[in-house]
Amino acid sequence: MNPTVSIVILNHQHPEVIDVCLRSLDRFETGVAYEVVVVDNGSEPAVVEELRQHRDAGRITTLVENPVNSMFSEGNNIGVRHTNPESEFILLLNSDVAMIREDWLTKLLGWMDGTTEYRPTVWAFNPTKPSPGPRDIVSAGWSHDINVSGRVRPEGWCCLFRRTVWRDLSPDFPWHYGFEEAVTLSVRAGARCGVLFNYAPFMVHREGGSGKEHEAEIVMARQPDLTAWFEGIEIESLDFTLGDDEHDTYLDWS
Repeated sequence: MNPTVSIVILNHQHPEVIDVCLRSLDRFETGVAYEVVVVDNGSEPAVVEELRQHRDAGRITTLVENPVNSMFSEGNNIGVRHTNPESEFILLLNSDVAMIREDWLTKLLGWMDGTTEYRPTVWAFNPTKPSPGPRDIVSAGWSHDINVSGRVRPEGWCCLFRRTVWRDLSPDFPWHYGFEEAVTLSVRAGARCGVLFNYAPFMVHREGGSGKEHEAEIVMARQPDLTAWFEGIEIESLDFTLGDDEHDTYLDWS
């Protein structure tokens, strides 16, 4: 059976982090057919061997053993190229994310299709009721940016795309700006995008847990221009029900 969702996860070292992620995916019957494609970006042989064990245990559908660290942008491109082309959705998922409710994927698809209840509050930058109908990109989590219209922009640690609007992330921006550029190009081409904050009941994100050891060494071929990229486009604020310290709630990752 072809998967509905292709989940793409990158890994570089840190087997203890992706172990939590993969086991959390494996513990639930979501009711949604999905595949898990893991791209290892040049980890040590012992780390790759642990990933092979996850594959053999059925937690990984496809393991891509990349001999070098292709970083975030090209690493995700490689992962998407190894997904089943018949899947309808692509989910970029960081390895430092873990699921805590079995309906997490159903909820994401509901937000995508416009069937999940929204509870915008006056705290939101755009507190109006979201417009009805399906979306093409939904990001769990958001970045506050005073240079962006509406002050919210999507993040790439858990972002669901319709395959029809996916476009490769530019390797000019190895770390993450390739994600922002690709999203804005898709929105300018007609895709609808929403960001949501209230993900804590469904998943946790250990920010930076997947490693940033090489961040200072990254050289970009171009300079990002977030203001120009996001100028004049609409990013909907979907669910901004904010809890105490919600952005910093973690599982026990020890």
